Amino acid sequence: LSESVMALIHYGQPKDVGENKPEDNEEPCPTHTDYTLFTLIPEHQWPGSQMVNASRFEFVNVHDVAPPGEGWVLCLAGECFMNGSLRDLNIPPTQHRVVGTFTERTSCALFHYPHRFAMLPGSKETVERYLDKAYLPSVNYKQ
Repeated sequence: LSESVMALIHYGQPKDVGENKPEDNEEPCPTHTDYTLFTLIPEHQWPGSQMVNASRFEFVNVHDVAPPGEGWVLCLAGECFMNGSLRDLNIPPTQHRVVGTFTERTSCALFHYPHRFAMLPGSKETVERYLDKAYLPSVNYKQ
């Protein structure tokens, strides 16, 4: 069986609270990294996805880098990439978030994990034990 999970993630419109309008910077999905080997996010039409530009240490809009209509797939390095057999490549996990756009939408993502019983290189620990100790349950990793 595959250790991958295909997810459809629904982002609703921010709710008005009485006469107060939602903040422009409300984040339906705050800054995080994924606990995966990598995450694939296919091209989408809706704004809101942002990732950290590692050379400038600031968030950039995905659509500023890859405009809609180009047929792209975004590949985000996950925590298991850095802490697994590929850590010698020195590619840090991608920090990313979704900011409020006041447009209800559904996104698709493929979260790819290494096999849970695989041994971490240079360790006597399985991927499952490492993740259980290192991370809290989240949207893309459940204990």
